[in-house]
Amino acid sequence: GNPKTLDFEVCRTSLLPCALKTLAANKDAPVPIKLFELSDVILISEEHETGAKNERRLLALFSGKESGFEVIHGVLNRIMQVLGVPVELGDKM
Repeated sequence: GNPKTLDFEVCRTSLLPCALKTLAANKDAPVPIKLFELSDVILISEEHETGAKNERRLLALFSGKESGFEVIHGVLNRIMQVLGVPVELGDKM
């Protein structure tokens, strides 16, 4: 199909620029603003015949009047739990 905007004609190497563009377009929306995207990005890879590879990435963005560290930390913890990623605690100082 034909993309509606140039944003959809470009192979993305990061999810962040589009998320920040979306955040800027919604700057007058009530806070907090929460954005999530799971999508493929294109990365250079000498190991692949095409010279590039697709890699799935997850982006979670929280924008509010206060720090959203706890929100993003909670989202990341839950995703890791669902995926079965083991928790490794380093040496405590």
